[in-house]
Amino acid sequence: MVGHTSYLAIGGAMRLHEKNPLVRTFIDGAGGKESVITILPTASDFAEEVGSLYYKLFCKLSDDVEYFIIDHRHQAEDPKLLERIDRTTGLFFTGGNQLRITSLLGGSKLQYRINSARKRGVFIAGTSAGASAMSSTMIAGGKSDAMFKGSVELSPGLGFVDNAVIDSHFIKRGRITRLLNVVSLNPGILGLGLSEDTGILMKEGSSMMRVIGSRQIVIVDGRSISHTNIASIEDHKPFSVTDVRVHVLSHDYGYDLQTHELFIPDIIPELPDFKEEEIADLPYFPLKKLENRDW
Repeated sequence: MVGHTSYLAIGGAMRLHEKNPLVRTFIDGAGGKESVITILPTASDFAEEVGSLYYKLFCKLSDDVEYFIIDHRHQAEDPKLLERIDRTTGLFFTGGNQLRITSLLGGSKLQYRINSARKRGVFIAGTSAGASAMSSTMIAGGKSDAMFKGSVELSPGLGFVDNAVIDSHFIKRGRITRLLNVVSLNPGILGLGLSEDTGILMKEGSSMMRVIGSRQIVIVDGRSISHTNIASIEDHKPFSVTDVRVHVLSHDYGYDLQTHELFIPDIIPELPDFKEEEIADLPYFPLKKLENRDW
């Protein structure tokens, strides 16, 4: 497999159904039935249960699927995993806590192997924390109900996506405040807010991205900001910002991350219908003991 690496960042709560356009995009982009799919549930405190869920789903569409548990840094040096990454055509990061991904993988042999795989054209997807960790600077935490200076925690991410910060569960959890905070700090950084069961498809070497999924994504563009006082006020004080540009885009809309040009589809495609139980947040609540977890 040689070509440009593709990235699929998903806002969380992806419907675990083989007809889901997000699932099909990942598997088809990785090579279909002949793909080699590696799942890393590193972000999750319940990696065995979460990894098993995605394993069962992807096995319906690919003949070679495996997941690996990484709870300690030495597990990111596992020779079997490193060899697997060398053959992998599709790499999937699950949800959980994005700091687990960066702290366990950062600077490891596994991270170097993943970067080598990017040079040959691997397809990398991530949902929730797995999506947030893709950017060079990621949101590590922060309140959704407060717009104070310092209310958002930022941390280095995996560095797959530059000049943008990705946030997940965006509309449902009211996280517009977090991206407004980020773009006020640096209006040159785009804020990309992803709703559940919705993602953005990007390709290395191209500035275009396409929206895929049943809901919407929100783009917070701070280049037009005419005023903000965030640099001059104290921490934990409310800040002001004016003239922020916001886009709300649904399935098949496109956006150029460099030119900021919008692409509107000629025909709005219909998404497949799902039964109610297939829309449940299964990746986030797979077992009774997980019901109160915030993924």
